[in-house]
Amino acid sequence: MADKKRPPLPKFNTPVGVARYPHLNKPDTRFDDDGVYKCDLIVPDDDAARELITYLEGIRDERFKSAKADAKKGKKFTKAEVFEMEIDDAGDETGNIIFKTKLNAIGRNKAKDEEWKNEPKLFDSAGTPLAPEIQIWSGSKLIIAGTVNAYAMTNTVIVEKKGKQTKKKITSVGVSLKCKGVQVLELVTGGDATAESFGFGAHDDGYQTEATKAGLGVDEPEGEEEEENEDEF
Repeated sequence: MADKKRPPLPKFNTPVGVARYPHLNKPDTRFDDDGVYKCDLIVPDDDAARELITYLEGIRDERFKSAKADAKKGKKFTKAEVFEMEIDDAGDETGNIIFKTKLNAIGRNKAKDEEWKNEPKLFDSAGTPLAPEIQIWSGSKLIIAGTVNAYAMTNTVIVEKKGKQTKKKITSVGVSLKCKGVQVLELVTGGDATAESFGFGAHDDGYQTEATKAGLGVDEPEGEEEEENEDEF
């Protein structure tokens, strides 16, 4: 009997946004030995962002509907948000939206005992592939494209009722965004890092250099070498 082909996953393209903590040149292995490519993309809360949110929520809601239809009576379900609101250091919303994207560096099909490597394809604003030595840092302006994977994940949570704690299984239904391709519209890299790219804002009542007080920019030293063990942002 021939294997049934799975339908292709739906695709997505983000609006232009600012990269936060990207690992697009090499995978992050801190919590996964195989490595995960990832990038949070910060975009304005505008019509383009809301259009993408509506699209993603539609995919999630279809998965929610089918999961409930196939489940036993009494099983609990929740819907996971498809985005996050950006929060500043004071705990206030900034008016921006965050789309979280990732891609496992190693793909596996356990049923067929198959394994393969994944990596996002990186392009400049003209659509030319980036050279491997070009590093994408936080603050870069990007468009991210990829596929949408709808999931239903069951977790055990502790629920308190009438002073007693009980365990309850709840299935969370949501979507994950797989970053297959990235277009760089404005690049921030190594020596181009700015205070904004690290998430720092201006504070009028704090320490300021003489150049800042005089309204002058500070030139970076020419030919300065990057530290060998500096973290990638």
